[in-house]
Amino acid sequence: MKKVFIFGFVILMCQSTLAQQLIASKLSYKDSLAVSKAWYSFKNALSKKDIFLLRSFSLRTVQCDLFDQEPIPSSNYNPFISINTFLKQFYHGFPNTKLWMAITTKNCHLSVEVIENFHPKNIQFLNKRDLVIYEIWYVVWEPNEIAKGHEGASDAFEFIKVGKRFKFYGMTSIP
Repeated sequence: MKKVFIFGFVILMCQSTLAQQLIASKLSYKDSLAVSKAWYSFKNALSKKDIFLLRSFSLRTVQCDLFDQEPIPSSNYNPFISINTFLKQFYHGFPNTKLWMAITTKNCHLSVEVIENFHPKNIQFLNKRDLVIYEIWYVVWEPNEIAKGHEGASDAFEFIKVGKRFKFYGMTSIP
């Protein structure tokens, strides 16, 4: 019983620490318009498979946990891949995915996350600022759609502000 209590306490503390580092912020009207415009252009380039334009909208290396090959990340795990690798893997089966169907038929949800004191290797910060990620979310699987009791799933395209422009930072999903 004591071990269960200690384990529960450790889990609670880890969740508390993570919650302190990841802060949901309000999306300003100006940023909302700008990131929506960037997403619209990015989405059009995706549909046209305009690799040149997609590269210009993106960082050189992007974060993507959707293409992870390792079920449990090793100690040398690196979530960043080149934009060329991302696009190659992305287009391998993308036109026939639930994500593309969601992009073309559903509304998206915009959100912004601030990760305090996080400076990923693929971004050169001019100062010690926090990472602000603008996310475009799509519900890919509705709750109970795959199986009864399944919670559903959503994927997000992530952008960061570089100067006055928004650049594609990567993709993530929940759960």
